[in-house]
Amino acid sequence: MRLPIIPPANLNAEQKPLYDDMREGIARNFQGFINIRDDGALLGPWNPWIHEPQFGKPVWDLTKAMVSKPSLPPAVREVAILVTGAHFRSAYELYAHVIVAEHRGLSDEKLATIVAGGALGTPELLLRSGLGGKQVGRHLHIHPACWVGARYEEEVRGWDGVMQSYYINEWEPQRLLLEATFTPLAFGGAWLQGTGREHQRSMLEFGHVGSIGVHLSDQSSGRIGLTSNGSLRASYKLTDDERTLALAGVAAQWAYPAADTLVGAKYAARGFLRRVTACPIP
Repeated sequence: MRLPIIPPANLNAEQKPLYDDMREGIARNFQGFINIRDDGALLGPWNPWIHEPQFGKPVWDLTKAMVSKPSLPPAVREVAILVTGAHFRSAYELYAHVIVAEHRGLSDEKLATIVAGGALGTPELLLRSGLGGKQVGRHLHIHPACWVGARYEEEVRGWDGVMQSYYINEWEPQRLLLEATFTPLAFGGAWLQGTGREHQRSMLEFGHVGSIGVHLSDQSSGRIGLTSNGSLRASYKLTDDERTLALAGVAAQWAYPAADTLVGAKYAARGFLRRVTACPIP
């Protein structure tokens, strides 16, 4: 929900003194970015404060106090504001304080790192702001991956010594990379099958488990959009060929001919995380 901008001519008796004080403060402390419309209406955070003066005035008083007696150096303060703005996808906050931060000496590279929203957050921010055109949010690639674990009769004890890392690029022309790095229990334990006592047994037998990762350079794609209420919506469709390629069978057939059980696999398909449970290896 966006509150309508209030022209100065429409301000009531309670709003007018707050408007005058905020306009004076804006002229003194908030220059370099657009915050007042041609007709004098206040933009950005000042507009909602004008709508409800009983709440807006205390917030504005707090703002003035923080501006007049800051406890952080100017550049550090801008970093804190931008990180908060990026987290909450606040378009105006980012717009205004990128300009302020530039005047405080922050480089373009630093600012880009601070406000980058990534593959999901950047298009969400642009869409919320009505910027970027029709291509915003399209061509999403998520780098699907599988984890495959296998149980051996002998102990593997992958946490001892070097983490047993190696990779196989035999299927690189098919855009598939196998990477074997032992997965610590705190991470890999969540991937074991079962619940309750069954999962407890799997955890206790984790010393017999070896693991491998299957990484797919996908040509499938997805899209980032917004729902009717403005929240993030991500869709992704893995093609049938790439779904087959990403399944655990490739890794299991190659990596675990000596294993007696495939203990678990997780893979990304159609935007959901699915599980292959324990099964004997032929």
